[in-house]
Amino acid sequence: DDEKSIVTGGVQLTWLAEPTENITDNRKAEIRSKETKVSCQWISYSSKGDLDYAELSGNITVTQPGKIIKGDYAIYDGANKNFYLFDNIKVELESIAWLLKESTKKQMREKESKKAMNAKTVITGKTLVFNKDSKNLTVSGNVHIDQPENEATAGVVYFYNENETLELFNNVYIKKK
Repeated sequence: DDEKSIVTGGVQLTWLAEPTENITDNRKAEIRSKETKVSCQWISYSSKGDLDYAELSGNITVTQPGKIIKGDYAIYDGANKNFYLFDNIKVELESIAWLLKESTKKQMREKESKKAMNAKTVITGKTLVFNKDSKNLTVSGNVHIDQPENEATAGVVYFYNENETLELFNNVYIKKK
């Protein structure tokens, strides 16, 4: 069965928090345990079998407690499990600690790393791509990462979920404020 819906004018979507007692990955539990709200001006959604496809535009804002993501245009491609966000990307995080496994956080010894992990972080760029299966994240296009005591710029930033690695490429500049 094919389904298609188009909604315009101040669209508000809410995904309710889910039970997380059976989720072993603390990062996944962190995301799913909180209500997620999406607002935009226009959304088109289609479904064919198990495949979902959605396009959103106009002042897109995705919020969870401690996390706000903004952009101008988005696509969710269920066939590839990719979420794309384009133009005027802004990611505001109370901290980036939720990106790390508990075991990784416990192994951190350096004070500067711990401080950076718990600092408010703002990331801006042109394009954001998130894969739902791998949980890998790419931000590209004049990326700027800003924290109270640190900042970095790059052409592309990759976050690899499996090994919790952050890589910066193309005109990388990192400085302590």
